[in-house]
Amino acid sequence: MRFNASFVFCFLLALSSFPPYVCSQDKILAIRSHTSEGFSYYDFNGKVLFNTPPGDEPAVKKEQEPFSLGNFYIIDFSSGVLPVESENGSYLLNEKGKKIKQFGFPTNHISPPADGYIRVLSRFMEKRNTSVVQYFNVKGEPAFGGIGYWEGSSIKAGTAVIQLLLPGKETNEQTGEWLLIDATGKTIRNLTNDSGEIISRIAEEKEDYWKLSIKGNYSTYLYVRPNGEFSSTYFKPVQKENVYVSEVSQEMDSLLKVKQNPSEFKPSYKKLFFDDQGFVIMPSQGKYLLADHHLNEIPLIVDNVQVEPFRFLGKYHLICAEVVNDIPVSFPVINLKTLQSDFRMNSLPNNIVDGLMITYSENIGISQTVSLIVNEYGKVIYEPSPENRLFTSVADALPYADKATKIRLKGSSPESLAGIEKLTHLQVFELVDYKGTSIPSVSWKELKSLYLYNCPALTVLPTSFRQLKSVTEVTIMSSENIKGLESFLPDWPNLKMLKTDIRLPEGTREKYPNVNFPEVLVEFKMD
Repeated sequence: MRFNASFVFCFLLALSSFPPYVCSQDKILAIRSHTSEGFSYYDFNGKVLFNTPPGDEPAVKKEQEPFSLGNFYIIDFSSGVLPVESENGSYLLNEKGKKIKQFGFPTNHISPPADGYIRVLSRFMEKRNTSVVQYFNVKGEPAFGGIGYWEGSSIKAGTAVIQLLLPGKETNEQTGEWLLIDATGKTIRNLTNDSGEIISRIAEEKEDYWKLSIKGNYSTYLYVRPNGEFSSTYFKPVQKENVYVSEVSQEMDSLLKVKQNPSEFKPSYKKLFFDDQGFVIMPSQGKYLLADHHLNEIPLIVDNVQVEPFRFLGKYHLICAEVVNDIPVSFPVINLKTLQSDFRMNSLPNNIVDGLMITYSENIGISQTVSLIVNEYGKVIYEPSPENRLFTSVADALPYADKATKIRLKGSSPESLAGIEKLTHLQVFELVDYKGTSIPSVSWKELKSLYLYNCPALTVLPTSFRQLKSVTEVTIMSSENIKGLESFLPDWPNLKMLKTDIRLPEGTREKYPNVNFPEVLVEFKMD
């Protein structure tokens, strides 16, 4: 079934208080409503822990990637340390947001903590595209020898694969030995000597081994384990030992094997265990039912209406569906301790992670912008204020005309822009896939960011855009029919960046030395 992504709560109970939610993995939420803002960090009870300023971004990517961060992340904070990347120097924050380490050198990338250590890519000869690898513990103290390496893997079981840096050598002259080292920098194994191969790079990292490429032979690899074992053939994953399985789970699994075809029952979220109790969602005669760990059916009744189980939520709850004529009309959330409904949803969230129900105002590839986060008890953990909310339609923004600061309109028609002139406090205006030939006259004295993308029918910018005295960033792409863009530049005294694929008159860049004109790829069409 497909469900509407909007997320409106209708509480069945007058909940005056909510149990505190404790996340077993010590995770926190990093949220911002737009890339021009800094991140705020929340615990799973909705408390703001600390903030970072615009441009300072949490380390959420293991490897350096050519992609900007999105606006929402769930971060493993079990180490109690958050690395933050900044143009002013990367740093480490503790659980109170206090800076405990400032790296005194420019960095290209910094990784999240792993196994108690942090991997930092510092700039090689001040180059942004070339790095030296250094390691630090979560206190910010140098580790793994305290020196820089030309190549360096992630940390596994307190070890790392590195390539020695040859001081004074250029990039193409870096041919140092490859070693497996421990956290003190001691060599566990000289991979170059012991393998007899010329290792070129770290090709891939698995949970319990590294895969290294061999120079000149792209079909041959060296596989290395943290204990020093290596091979030229593929390592099978190590079987995890001492994985505890409760008696309740074992009983349920044994009954399921007898009663049900395993191929019909795959999703892991179909089971839930707590307090020596087990629950399972099972198919039965074209529908689903809830059963205990003895596989006895548990009737689900809400307001004298039978509902169907949909999926488990968090530690103690079950999302159900009230179905009328094979169409879900609402989604009661049942507390499995009481088998009573705590609250009801009119529709489903976009995502459910770690017991949190998350609704996005934007969900494009690797970038999400959050409009609502609610925990399994129905408590709102996060909902942006009108000032911080990214609106996606003029109609939604108009009730907050005196507070709305950001709007992104995609696939809009001229009619959908009706009333936009009433949003006089906009700071961010983004228009994507616009079908109109003009934009209404506006008065945006506070606008800082203007973004137009794929507006091929647009031929001119409104004269009122000459009053954008506060604008600092302008991006106009795939809107090649706009004429006279350069004539607006004298009217934008605070402009710092203009990114466009529109051909500007010769000498424009030289005329405005304080404006950054990023290079862009231009598509040439041949008749």
